[in-house]
Amino acid sequence: MKKQGFFEAKFFEYCDEFDKQNRCTGSRDVVFIHSINNNIFNFILNKFHATSSYYPPNNPPELKKNFSDDCASVIIFDDGHVWCAKKHDDSWYVLDSVANRPEAIEFEDIFNGQGFGWIIVWENGRLPIVAESGKRSSKK
Repeated sequence: MKKQGFFEAKFFEYCDEFDKQNRCTGSRDVVFIHSINNNIFNFILNKFHATSSYYPPNNPPELKKNFSDDCASVIIFDDGHVWCAKKHDDSWYVLDSVANRPEAIEFEDIFNGQGFGWIIVWENGRLPIVAESGKRSSKK
């Protein structure tokens, strides 16, 4: 998910733009993910022309063989927290602000857990057929 030159000031700029467009306030401080396209994460991903798929809480994607080959990262969220899983050298790691360092995780385990939702960011804009069951949120 890391993009060169993406700093806090730019994030706040996107939050302010999102708030203005949606006639709301507080996206800098509070994350409320309630729909496919109308959340701060997909708003920012669209700015980077990233292709992603949204899976609402308790509705994980159906995992097929080699599914992880097409994934670049996964944003995971619940009612009170947001974290990320990222692929590096064909291994997956959880990146979480409450952890001291990234922790290795099996790809399938990313989608375990009650109450979690997911936004999958696809590698190089690829959207595999298997994602059709998910909801496409942005296009390249």
